[in-house]
Amino acid sequence: DGSQVVSGSSDATLKVWDGQDGTQLSSLEGHTLTINSVDWSPDGALIASGSIDSTVRIWDPQTAQSLTVLDFHERSVSAVAWSPDGDMLASASQDGSIVIWNTANWTELRVLRDHTDGVLTVAWSADGTTLASGGMDGTLRLWGIPEN
Repeated sequence: DGSQVVSGSSDATLKVWDGQDGTQLSSLEGHTLTINSVDWSPDGALIASGSIDSTVRIWDPQTAQSLTVLDFHERSVSAVAWSPDGDMLASASQDGSIVIWNTANWTELRVLRDHTDGVLTVAWSADGTTLASGGMDGTLRLWGIPEN
């Protein structure tokens, strides 16, 4: 709703800010290296972050606690993105993989590996049935994502 903003930093922390006056509300600590990507869940209840430490963390912004660590990627996590309905989270890595996570139990639904180099970004279509990814291999790929 724009009332809060989250940022990731090279000091391995996330900061939650008041969206109106810019006051820092909290600092979230748990990653060990630079944070490359952050994304709010569609309902605003959770934050996902991806780091050079090769992990994805899920956070509760109200308590400033890390709820779970997703440790799949072999290299830096460059992007995270929630599906529009919040049922899935995509994480992309410099190792060339993309993982689609089931947010109900944080298990892997699919691992996508057609990029020949690191994946830099991911974005969901508005209906959540397609994921776009852009890679260091110079390609844009579109992935059909079945309902989980």
